[in-house]
Amino acid sequence: MDVKTCTKCREEKPATEFYQRKRGGQRAQCKSCLRVYRAQWYSENTQAQIARAKAAARARTPAQARQFYLKHREKMIVKAKARYSNVRQEVIAAYGGKCSCCGESGTDFLTIDHIHNDGHQEERSVRKRLYAHVKQLGFPKDRFQLLCYNCNFSKGRRGVCQHQVTDAA
Repeated sequence: MDVKTCTKCREEKPATEFYQRKRGGQRAQCKSCLRVYRAQWYSENTQAQIARAKAAARARTPAQARQFYLKHREKMIVKAKARYSNVRQEVIAAYGGKCSCCGESGTDFLTIDHIHNDGHQEERSVRKRLYAHVKQLGFPKDRFQLLCYNCNFSKGRRGVCQHQVTDAA
């Protein structure tokens, strides 16, 4: 069995404890020393790395951006759906997890409703990411409420939910 000395910790370790170089041979530092170095470097340089990545993204031409999107499309879609689902679940939990009119608690049936019917005043771009917008605003209970799709549709068409008309009669 081959033994090698790490240049960082000066310990003798088996050759399997050293990463292979792409052009042949092994790295001078052992895997554990390299992991510690990389973690420290990342924590010290995170903001700079993010800035470089954003600059590189801005520097892409539309054709390059399209090519990048097509190459990574499936991964980007999966991440976007997961992000949307997490934010949606967070909003549903913040508003009690059930319809404020009929008490429906199936998360697939719940949606956010503008209490004062002023949703048309929101910008179109905000409506496309309504859950993220509500979270960003801090889950205001005076502007939004949780309704099931039936109650929300009824309120939108008739101005009042069918359950409230039935209960009042």
